[in-house]
Amino acid sequence: MFSYHPLRAHAIARTATNIKNGAASPLSGVIHGLVVLLVLVMLAPYASNIPLASMAPILMFVAWNMSERKEFAHILKTKSADSFVLVATFLLTVSIDLTTGVGVGLLLAIVMFVKRMSGSLKISKVLAETSENAHKSELMEYTMQGSLFFGSAEVLEDSFDNIAEAKPKVLLLRMSQVSFIDTSGEALLSKVVERLKDSHSQVVISGLQHQPKEMLKSTGLYDKIGEKNIFSSEPPVSKIKARHRIVTT
Repeated sequence: MFSYHPLRAHAIARTATNIKNGAASPLSGVIHGLVVLLVLVMLAPYASNIPLASMAPILMFVAWNMSERKEFAHILKTKSADSFVLVATFLLTVSIDLTTGVGVGLLLAIVMFVKRMSGSLKISKVLAETSENAHKSELMEYTMQGSLFFGSAEVLEDSFDNIAEAKPKVLLLRMSQVSFIDTSGEALLSKVVERLKDSHSQVVISGLQHQPKEMLKSTGLYDKIGEKNIFSSEPPVSKIKARHRIVTT
């Protein structure tokens, strides 16, 4: 049931020992390797006389120091998705092997992360002022918070479908709180731009950060929207209305 892999255990024990003793770069592993080489060359005849059974307590002591018991118990107390990933990784490592445990744990962590991030995207409509209610169909403002990626595609699609059906003259997307866009998010955004253009509507983006901006440029969507309609800051609504000839009474 319990398995032991010398090479893997040695690598992990070496890394843990280096970190606990203040190592801060990969150079510590190189130094450790050189020391082991010198020991093998100079003390090999003596080391061959050490009983293998005497190595077991040393390995157990190292494993105990590496276990981080307090952190393990702390994560278990949270009773969250992280607790599940920790227990699954631990049981698979003990019952099967380290490679399987780490691989499955990493996969579970990725799934949990995507699920968590997909629920973090929020798209909310900015309500128009009372004096501007007559023009709210001409200018629609939406604030976006979170990351636009494949995990949040459903939220994006539902929101953008409702926006496209409204057919505003100008759609203002406030994206100062959007730090990341992947190709799926860009594709949905491009779809909305196309649908609104077919309805003779214009998309305006404000607060565009560096990564989203580079993504839009690489796919050509930046030029399709038009540089004059993309702002790195948050311009006043009056400026956008004046540029697109939306009259407020």
